[in-house]
Amino acid sequence: MSSDLVVRADCLFDGEHFVDGDVEVSVRAGTIHRIERAGAERPLAPDTFDARGHVLMPGLVNAHVHIARGGVFEANERVSVTQAVHNLQAALASGTTTVGDMACAPGVIAALRRRVAGQPLAGPQIRASGPILTAPRGYPLDWMPPLFVRLGLALPCADERAGRAAAARVAALGMDHVKLAIMHQSYSEKPLPAVTEPVARAVVAEAHRSGLRVLAHAHGVADYRVALAAGVDALMHSSFEPLDADTVARVRDAGIPVCPTLWVFESVCLGSEMRFDREPRYTQHVAGYIRSSWRRFAEAYTEAGDVVPPGIAGGLAKTRVREAVRVASANLTLLRDAGVPIAFGNDASYGFSLVARPVDELTAMQRAGMDARECLRAATRGAARLLGCGDRGAVAEGQRGDLLVVDRRVRDDVAALETPLHVVVAGRPLERDGGGAGRAWATGLAFARGLVGTVGTLLRPAPGNGE
Repeated sequence: MSSDLVVRADCLFDGEHFVDGDVEVSVRAGTIHRIERAGAERPLAPDTFDARGHVLMPGLVNAHVHIARGGVFEANERVSVTQAVHNLQAALASGTTTVGDMACAPGVIAALRRRVAGQPLAGPQIRASGPILTAPRGYPLDWMPPLFVRLGLALPCADERAGRAAAARVAALGMDHVKLAIMHQSYSEKPLPAVTEPVARAVVAEAHRSGLRVLAHAHGVADYRVALAAGVDALMHSSFEPLDADTVARVRDAGIPVCPTLWVFESVCLGSEMRFDREPRYTQHVAGYIRSSWRRFAEAYTEAGDVVPPGIAGGLAKTRVREAVRVASANLTLLRDAGVPIAFGNDASYGFSLVARPVDELTAMQRAGMDARECLRAATRGAARLLGCGDRGAVAEGQRGDLLVVDRRVRDDVAALETPLHVVVAGRPLERDGGGAGRAWATGLAFARGLVGTVGTLLRPAPGNGE
């Protein structure tokens, strides 16, 4: 699948620490098979990839994405093959070599996962989930269009029996993990039906019996407490409510990671105020219909006084959004200081949070108080561990040969990740690839086939477990 590759570097971030000194990293058949010291006087062998003067590090792992989503602000998201293909390509170009998809139509995400597994240069490797499990009329059923529910994006669980059946269904669909929504308030801070602790326990027990991890969508203290009592394997958002010392200790003692996803919420206000809908760094990555959605939202935002315009968080005071973002950042610091593992994920694509721009979430994490090394660890080994991927996220023998060459400034400022100098995927330098157009066509075909298979669910009765 891949050619042999040797990379010479004089500064290495191995997934945990920066290591100075000349080394040669050899990749064979897509896997790092040797790392050895190489004195500065040692001449470069023919065809050695010279990364000296920069930083060599593992490919980024984005633990929380919706890779097939375009990113409009409205609930009704258009199904776009073109945008999904671009998301995959742009994610890879950004240095993201593995993603954890957090609930897609199962047929679609399974088709895309097969596609990138067989052709690594088509996009990042995918760890998949779907449908998202939740309470009847709970999040995201409070805003999700009925068609998306029928396509398999969300499944309500009314009781323990339904929770076990839902987790078993996710396993039978061949997914890699279960996403469980535990959310007592909507994004507009209105009360929501939420999964109870007994139902959550049933989901976790059944998922674990099937060898699947359970990743909890949770935004408040009550959400965290139910998730922790149920034994979930990760918390996928930072809390919008201040975490008390007892809750922080419970998260720490559970030994599970937290994926904070700060930017997707911060950017609602900041992106609208700074008119990212006109900013090429963002608009180049989305189709025209998404740019139009952004423009409508930004214009409505300007005219809406202190209220967020219609959307998932429509009607919430802008001052409350800013306060929630501040609290989420402060909670991240509390958890980090307590020794809780932190993992990177940016919840893209939604609004101005894009799979093509992992740098935005990482700089938000650094603004929250994490240093550059901690951010890089979260975006490599930390996120890989959250997803249960023991074969990536580090530059070490036996690891997958996904590598980045980035500017040395990254040692102090993760903003240097905005434009990677080189991306290596399973031992293959991305910039040496010449088959992009044909590969994109084949990826689009895989998406379309997955969608056609998924549409067949519309011909069957919707799940009758409490909805």
